[in-house]
Amino acid sequence: MNKFYGMSWVEAFMVLAVLGLISMFAIPKLIGLNNEVQMRAMVQAHEAVKTGFAYAIADQQRFPEIQELANYVDADEVHAADEGVNLTVDGYQFVVRTYIGETCLVDELTASESDVVRCIGAIYNQ
Repeated sequence: MNKFYGMSWVEAFMVLAVLGLISMFAIPKLIGLNNEVQMRAMVQAHEAVKTGFAYAIADQQRFPEIQELANYVDADEVHAADEGVNLTVDGYQFVVRTYIGETCLVDELTASESDVVRCIGAIYNQ
């Protein structure tokens, strides 16, 4: 009596088809999770700068300079820059724009680290 140990071509094809169907749904989900993590880090970074801004104003009783603001921001890495605050949250790098005017207009973007910050603007990936 001959015994055959292994799979036929039909069985192998069915296994590959099932694995293909599973990967069609699993891979996009995994990519979506990565984007979700980055979005959460972005929100956390923006909130950290806004909170630091509020603490700096409360502590100093005046609007802070960019360098002073960076000292109040709670994040993995924080650096003052001419255009705002550069920070890293969960391995993602962001720039939060700062403005010298209270209305956050484009022509009021801070130009040096010694500029007084009166408005926290949008956040960008670095």
